[in-house]
Amino acid sequence: MQIFFSPKRTFLTQKSLFKKYPFESRSPALARGEVGAWGDILFSFTFFTYYKTQKMSISQLVEQLLQNMIMVEGGTLEMDDKGNGKPITKNVNDFKIAKYLITQEQWMTVMGENPSHFNSKGNEAHPVEKVSWDDVKGFITKLNISTDKNFRLPTIPQWNFASKGGIKSKDFKYAGCNNLDNVAWYYKNSNNQTQPVGGKTPNELGIYDMNGNVFEWCNDLCSNSRDGSHVICGGSWSEKFDGGSRRGSAAPHLRIDDIGFRLVYD
Repeated sequence: MQIFFSPKRTFLTQKSLFKKYPFESRSPALARGEVGAWGDILFSFTFFTYYKTQKMSISQLVEQLLQNMIMVEGGTLEMDDKGNGKPITKNVNDFKIAKYLITQEQWMTVMGENPSHFNSKGNEAHPVEKVSWDDVKGFITKLNISTDKNFRLPTIPQWNFASKGGIKSKDFKYAGCNNLDNVAWYYKNSNNQTQPVGGKTPNELGIYDMNGNVFEWCNDLCSNSRDGSHVICGGSWSEKFDGGSRRGSAAPHLRIDDIGFRLVYD
């Protein structure tokens, strides 16, 4: 918002900003975009400070999450069985998955703190990381109890099906196209850190960051796991990506700066 000062009047150049907020009823001159030089200058700065420092509420978070859910029509998925290396076919039912990774701001709204390594001021739209599988389950439990909704982590078939573009798949090498730079933040373009979610090209379903930025926790246990490890998918800002989406596993208590998550909604 730009404010131009003159000896007698002050003019606000982004009038539309004030149409969204109830403050206009307190100062008709401010609503018109014209305020007295000194009396209302303090009001205008107070408003702007208030506007910039507002924290997201749980209800606003839920509304945001629901608006950004992608409906994935079910179908058939062929995927590798990590247990024996043979391809298997899975039937996937309809489900809803988040368009974006959970951000640091969204995590803080529910949990009240930011565990991320890349948590500098201005990084609120970066994916939350350094959250263990156990931490994520705590986040989901608290979110569901607070809202009477049913959010959860995706299963491996759901994540893979969504990543490949579902029934709209064009068989790209990566999640959205054959050019990794277009769809992913990885070691060559990430500047050695996470980047704001949704900054690259989405895949065929309109889902962002399914390659790169951060790995994503899935709900499933890793095959033959002895320590309760869970599957992580997608790849991260530090990955080289030899080909296609990456997949690995991590202990449920592990917190590291390249693992985050996205939600599914039932």
